Amino acid sequence: MKDILIDNETFDLQIMGGDFLIGDPSQQCQQLLLFSKAGEWKEYPTAGIGIENYLLDENPADLKRAVRIGLNADGMKVDQVIIDQSGKIGISGSYDN
Repeated sequence: MKDILIDNETFDLQIMGGDFLIGDPSQQCQQLLLFSKAGEWKEYPTAGIGIENYLLDENPADLKRAVRIGLNADGMKVDQVIIDQSGKIGISGSYDN
């Protein structure tokens, strides 16, 4: 799947030479869904994982489950979700073409 790309830090559109950059949006979709809460996407009111809801949760399995469910609901095939000791999240998955 290809889509318009955004900057991972500023969420601004990536533009080069006056044109939008097009590429694989998997990573940016993961990031946007992690930060979004249900109800924040007008067209898809159930989309969003709301990672801040899990900040004080001592069981990483709860967050892993929410990530897998949220990304699967968006159409992503999730192969693996890893949360290391420092809290860094690694997601391996992609959209079916």
